[in-house]
Amino acid sequence: VLLVRAPWGTEFCGGAQSEFRMTGWIVSVSESRSQILDAVKDMAAPGISSFDRQERMEGRATWGHRRRCIMELIESRAYDCFMGLTVIGNVILTIYQTDLRAQHDETPMWSLVLGNFLLVVYTVDAGARLYALRLDLFGFNM
Repeated sequence: VLLVRAPWGTEFCGGAQSEFRMTGWIVSVSESRSQILDAVKDMAAPGISSFDRQERMEGRATWGHRRRCIMELIESRAYDCFMGLTVIGNVILTIYQTDLRAQHDETPMWSLVLGNFLLVVYTVDAGARLYALRLDLFGFNM
């Protein structure tokens, strides 16, 4: 299995038969199943080494099933994308509402409902993070 890490941090996985290095690119070949799985897991969560991931997972061994599932959801890329789009949508909505208020126009009901919906999304996100991380959310390591 070939693992390629680009200079900007992007990683690719595929088949190969040799090991070599190019300027800025790191390419390696591994026959070990555990190394391959670690490499794939590292690609799924960039910036977190497999050692750090295993240490985190061992710390979560005492967590309940629901808490672990919520934490896996919060750490997923899909969730990050969803929350990112939510923030962008909220910025657009805020700009729209501000422009209407500057023109002394009445804010449409749909924008008020959407604003309240986004508030609910943010509240659920904060609650899920508080449930999963508890005091670690505030930087305390207990």
